[in-house]
Amino acid sequence: MSKALIVYGYYDEADHYGVLLTAAKKQLSESGVSEIEVVNTFEFTKKHLQNNKHDFTAPTAEWFRGHRTPENEALIKAEQDKITSATHIIFLYPIWWETLPPYMMHWVSEVFRSVSFRVGQGGEINPQWIGDRKVMIITTAGFSQEVRRDCFKKSLPLNNIKELEGKDPSEIDKLMTMAQTYPLMMALQYSGLSYSDQLHISGVDKGDQPEVVAQVEQGIKTFIGPEAKVELKDQKEEMAESKVLLLSGGPSKSSGTPTADKPTGTPTADIADKSAQVRFV
Repeated sequence: MSKALIVYGYYDEADHYGVLLTAAKKQLSESGVSEIEVVNTFEFTKKHLQNNKHDFTAPTAEWFRGHRTPENEALIKAEQDKITSATHIIFLYPIWWETLPPYMMHWVSEVFRSVSFRVGQGGEINPQWIGDRKVMIITTAGFSQEVRRDCFKKSLPLNNIKELEGKDPSEIDKLMTMAQTYPLMMALQYSGLSYSDQLHISGVDKGDQPEVVAQVEQGIKTFIGPEAKVELKDQKEEMAESKVLLLSGGPSKSSGTPTADKPTGTPTADIADKSAQVRFV
């Protein structure tokens, strides 16, 4: 049985951007996905902050360390269960100030931390969510790709600007997309949820534009493929095959030594290693 989780990064499902959410659910259903669930990151953030029992006018050290009430623990656990039970995960959101909307970043920060990876004795990152889950990122931006590309180049230090001179625009676009999705990319990589596909659409004035809806539908159709059935691996098997990402950039100090977090013979993967297909419209 296939289950898709859509992580929605706009504050209103009934507004024009909600048309893209509706289109995504429709295409998933037509592609054979048997169960579809939506996470509204704005609603999650609102509820998470409302559950906070500390005074915002005088936050304590405890508040800064985690501000996790029993209500929030249950709220976060429910979100984590949605991730681990899904066979397909789609992140759908507009680019704000060339990065994630604040409430989507809040969702990632709260839901991914503590359980999505462990740090081994040698400083290596051991992902905890490795499996056969397929992940896609769909982003939109209001300005045209040409305007955004020009601003991106001008925002860089002078030496970097010179390095981009003469570069093919598509290469610059890839760098720009990596920069704007970097926080999410790293959260996915640390946890073992490296994405396989990405679609970015620029020049989106409103989400209900027919051509934008069509591009999102086609992107999801390609992402799901001819068959939606994906079998999730057993958790023990996932842990045994867990990749290790080195923070130090060198060999792990505990390489080859069994620990609670790192099985013997665990392969090492480079954080920059990406196989995602990135499409620009």
